[in-house]
Amino acid sequence: MASFWLLPIQFNVLLPPTTLNSSQVTTLLKQISLTTGAEVVFKSMCFEMHGLEYEVRAAVNMILELDIVKVLSSLPYQNGVCTDGTLRN
Repeated sequence: MASFWLLPIQFNVLLPPTTLNSSQVTTLLKQISLTTGAEVVFKSMCFEMHGLEYEVRAAVNMILELDIVKVLSSLPYQNGVCTDGTLRN
């Protein structure tokens, strides 16, 4: 199991937080699941992946390559991959 969080680097009361909702990523989730074999869900700015280790690793790599994640990473957010309770930047 792995979680890929889109975490805020800083909080700014003048700027509304950038968020995604499940309907915006539904097609991407299905594509990632079909390609990798991992079960992938998105909730509260977090991608969760379940499956065998190689399936989960492939899903994380696909998420890292998503344009929508690259756009958000250029905003005041930081990408983090939390696997087994450890946060990696």
